[in-house]
Amino acid sequence: MIDVENVPAELLLLSGSRLCMGTVLQGAGGAGFFSTAILRNNANSGVIARLIEINVRIVVASVALGPTVNTDSASGSRAFTDGRVFGEGTSLVTMGNNNLLAVGSTFWVAGVDAADNYVFRPPPAIAVISPGTGFQVGPVTDNLASRVNFLWIERVAEPSELNL
Repeated sequence: MIDVENVPAELLLLSGSRLCMGTVLQGAGGAGFFSTAILRNNANSGVIARLIEINVRIVVASVALGPTVNTDSASGSRAFTDGRVFGEGTSLVTMGNNNLLAVGSTFWVAGVDAADNYVFRPPPAIAVISPGTGFQVGPVTDNLASRVNFLWIERVAEPSELNL
């Protein structure tokens, strides 16, 4: 039996999908400023990405996250997790800053207590990042440092997927 829906991670590369990871660290920006992290798919990338997991560390605050069309300065680091393509640049870019004047994307808000990280694992196909869009994460409280880790899979999009 061949399972075509739950392909082992090491075989994804053979089908053109690449496993990726990235992180954005932001220091506290001061009173009235919010930190933010974005995983962004540039408009001309020709790539479709599926978010697998976000791991957020913000001390004692709620975290807001969700899809966005916002863009920001490149920040943090990102890489393919498969050693066969490690060193090649991912199509998606990690972005962020600590001087946003308003809370970012608030489609999903979750509390984080002092001892925990917040982990968001969307069901498959819930968080698809198409060209020209991104996924934004940040605290709903100003003047807080944050660490946001992203895991995603990216692949070249079929032309029909981009013309819906």
